[in-house]
Amino acid sequence: FYWREYTDLLILTDKEVSFYNLVFAAVASIFGLCECFRFWFWRAKRFGENGIDHFRKGPIITDITASNAIFLSWFFRAATVFAMMGAINFTWCWFPLYPSWNFLWALVILFLFSDMWKTIRKVAFRKSRRWILISLTAITIWSFFLSRIQIVDYPAVNQAYIDNNIPLKYNMEYPKSDYYREIANQYLVRSIYMCYSGDSVSTDTPKVFVENKECGFDGLKENLRESFELYHEQDIMLVSLVLHIDKNMPVKYVRQLQDHLGRIGLCRIAYKILPSDQDECSRRFPYTLMRYLPPPPVTDPNPIITVSPYIINNENDYTPIHVTLTPNGLFVNDKPSDLQSMETGIRNLVLEHPDYLVVLDIDDHCTYNDYVQIIGECFKIFSKLRNEKSMEAYQIPFDELSYELQDEMVKRYGSRVDESTKTVKK
Repeated sequence: FYWREYTDLLILTDKEVSFYNLVFAAVASIFGLCECFRFWFWRAKRFGENGIDHFRKGPIITDITASNAIFLSWFFRAATVFAMMGAINFTWCWFPLYPSWNFLWALVILFLFSDMWKTIRKVAFRKSRRWILISLTAITIWSFFLSRIQIVDYPAVNQAYIDNNIPLKYNMEYPKSDYYREIANQYLVRSIYMCYSGDSVSTDTPKVFVENKECGFDGLKENLRESFELYHEQDIMLVSLVLHIDKNMPVKYVRQLQDHLGRIGLCRIAYKILPSDQDECSRRFPYTLMRYLPPPPVTDPNPIITVSPYIINNENDYTPIHVTLTPNGLFVNDKPSDLQSMETGIRNLVLEHPDYLVVLDIDDHCTYNDYVQIIGECFKIFSKLRNEKSMEAYQIPFDELSYELQDEMVKRYGSRVDESTKTVKK
């Protein structure tokens, strides 16, 4: 499940393909010239040709053979280590060889060329600099010629991969958030995609996919049921659904998708996001914003997972903190606010009212990006508050507390966020 979504190592631009072809063509040309010299001197040594019998052919053959063997040995070792690190933590993403390390490839080619001629000039052609220029010109021309030969049809390979990768095929843009987490058990993750087929947001119903299979809202339950058959019965309750939604999607469709999932008993929801404090490379990692959504009052008669019914809060259970987002702006308890002042306002209200409940009222016409910003900000507020109180009480961060103390802290400063504005009044 994991690699099918997050690996796009095969997606190479035309410039990258041309560059790598030229580099390996140059290396191959140098090796070919080395073999020509080696054969020439080996033949002269074996048959005693008069033209070059005064040369010391043995050192030349030995040096060329040893240089090539050492280079190949270390090249394959470095390539293997780089590939292994790339498979584990995407080293190729954080340290791209192109274009950041172009000079390294140039140094490798210059080293091979100079090392080839070092022994030859020392032993055989001490005064033949023109032969170096001739060979350098020949290698350059031959390398450019070889680099134009496309043994692998990379555009076709890339297009085949893009056709099976929903975010790339539909140019999906993920929202960014300051608060996020990484799902540990990737084998217990199912992906749902919701996007538009065009480049711009449409008023039509968006496309919905379960993994790579398009199903729409009507076929969501059937396709998810088939997808859940891959898991053991004990693991089904731990499966998380990662929602991949374009950041420009109207909130009304996000709620429609959540409603369909809730009615069939699927409550472990995670939103795929990009961390605000990281670069574009972070999109290859499973960073998410995790939520547990209660199912709606009316559930499906035959749900995928049987869950406890959603108990509507009584009027006097909580003190609501209303967070309202409309196209006209953000409001906290009917007072104009923004993301910066929202943290201070909610934090003060939480400390003032231990029975707090943050009630979100996000307009359907707002974008999914705004939706994630508000929810992520709420979760970040509670996370910072728990950490601050943990340091005050125990002088250690919240993540280092025992499970018992963490449960106690969560009960006091839990992420109590509700989107049902009609369920809570006080």
